[in-house]
Amino acid sequence: MRTLVLDNGSHAIKCGFSDDDVARAVPNTIARSRRTRQVYVGDEIDSSMLTGLYYRSPFERGYLVGWDAEALVWDRVLGGSVLGCAPPDTDLVLSEPVFNFRQLQRTTDE
Repeated sequence: MRTLVLDNGSHAIKCGFSDDDVARAVPNTIARSRRTRQVYVGDEIDSSMLTGLYYRSPFERGYLVGWDAEALVWDRVLGGSVLGCAPPDTDLVLSEPVFNFRQLQRTTDE
């Protein structure tokens, strides 16, 4: 069983397996194109050389409040696109703010 370490920052997610030497940084945001209305998630934003994107961050004032946007980013990071981990075979170490509200802690745990 492998251990995944995920630092869920408000600007970028730093993630990697504990037995790897290299960690990855993925933008923690989603964007939508004005023209085509196509949605770009995480690392897709860096690879697309588009202008006129509406950005949406799951964080406000340092707290995770946009759970639907964060779920899209986590699916991209944990899925085959970035890390390709299998959740049943992976232990997770997840960071959160020190003085996080209890309700936000419970929602993160779910």
